[in-house]
Amino acid sequence: AEGWNWIGYTPSTSTNINAALALFTPSDSDYIKGQSIASTYYASGGVWYPDIMLEPTKGYMLDASIEQSLYYPEVESNISEENLLLRNNYVPEFNYREYEFNASATIELNLPHLDITENDRIRVFYNDELRGVAQGDICPLNDKILFNLMIYSNNQSDKNLTLVYTNSITGKEYTMRETIDFEKD
Repeated sequence: AEGWNWIGYTPSTSTNINAALALFTPSDSDYIKGQSIASTYYASGGVWYPDIMLEPTKGYMLDASIEQSLYYPEVESNISEENLLLRNNYVPEFNYREYEFNASATIELNLPHLDITENDRIRVFYNDELRGVAQGDICPLNDKILFNLMIYSNNQSDKNLTLVYTNSITGKEYTMRETIDFEKD
């Protein structure tokens, strides 16, 4: 159905979203999220980004622009060299299950004095309480390092969350001047 739908991932093997939803016809900005991951469809590149893994027995919320049925392709359950190279979903270092709501944000940093790498992290805090963590990821649409941040709260909205960037090369933490507001999605 059009809009938000709960879906289950029924194949018995984890698969990246671009393969798992190969039989689905997404529109630009269609969106899927789980408890700790999210992905958006970009029609300009014909891909879901980030290329998250859908996992058996997990539930996801899909926000689709048009009504259609969802079918999964047959997924091979044998482990191949190609499957070993797939990106693993980043799992935050705190218990996101303690929160009722989540929302996602994709962040690009403009810090010309620093080398930003895939090993860098952004953490988000609300009143010194950790509310989310993201690790850098190279976006295949523009070859830039982006941070796909999932933010958590027990409130439907919170204002002025603090972003802290950690550079893996220098080991230094930088509190960003900009803040971010949380609104559940």
